[in-house]
Amino acid sequence: MKKLFTLLTALALLLPVLAGCQSAYVLPPQRAGASSPATTPPETQSVITPPETTAPVIAPTETTPDTTARITADEAIAIALKDADLKKDQIRDLDVELDRDDGTLHYDVDFEKDGKDYDYEIDAINGDILRKQVPKDSAAAEPASSSKPTSSSSSSSKKQLTKTEARDIALKHAGLSVSQVRELEVELDRDDGKLHYDVDFEGGGYDYDYEIDATSGKILKSQKERD
Repeated sequence: MKKLFTLLTALALLLPVLAGCQSAYVLPPQRAGASSPATTPPETQSVITPPETTAPVIAPTETTPDTTARITADEAIAIALKDADLKKDQIRDLDVELDRDDGTLHYDVDFEKDGKDYDYEIDAINGDILRKQVPKDSAAAEPASSSKPTSSSSSSSKKQLTKTEARDIALKHAGLSVSQVRELEVELDRDDGKLHYDVDFEGGGYDYDYEIDATSGKILKSQKERD
C-alpha cells in the first residue's frame, strides 16, 4: 500500500513536468510562424518596378525647350501688323501657321487689306521678320521706303542755305564782321555728291578759308593762315 502511494505521488509530480515540456515544445512552430515576415522580397520587388515606369517620362521633357522659347501666334500677328501699319480690325482672311524651314521655326502670317495680299514670315524665337511680300503702295513696302530719300532731298534743297547765311556762319566762327574783312568770296560747290559753300576772305592779317555744308550749315573745313 505504501508503494502504491509513492507511485501515485511520483505520477502527480511528473504530470506538471510533462505538461511544461509539451508547452515548451509548441514554441518552435510560433517562432517559425514569426519568421514568416521573411516574405519581404515582394516589397523589394515592388520598389524595383517604379523606375521602369518613370524612365519614359524623361523623353517628353527633351522637347520642352523648343516650345517655351517661341513667341505666341498673337505676338507674330502684332509684329506683322505693326510693320504694315495696320490694325486687326482693318484686315480680313487672317491666317497664322507655325512652320519650320531649314531648321528655323517661323510663323506664316497672311491677311488681306482692300483686296491686296500681305504675306509675312516671322521668326518664332526672336520675332524678327524673315521675309515679307506686301503691296508696293503699302507702308511696309521697300520701294516706298526707298523713295523717301528722294522726297527728302527735294525738301532739303528748299532748306538749302543762302550765300549770305554761309558767309555769316564763317564770319561768326572767325569772330569778324563784314566791315572787318576784305576780298570776300562765297561760291557754291559740290564734293562727293554733297553741296557746300566755299567762303574765303581776309581780315586782321589772316587769310580765312571755309567749307560750309549747304544744307546743315555745318563747318566742314576751316583754315586760318597768316597773310
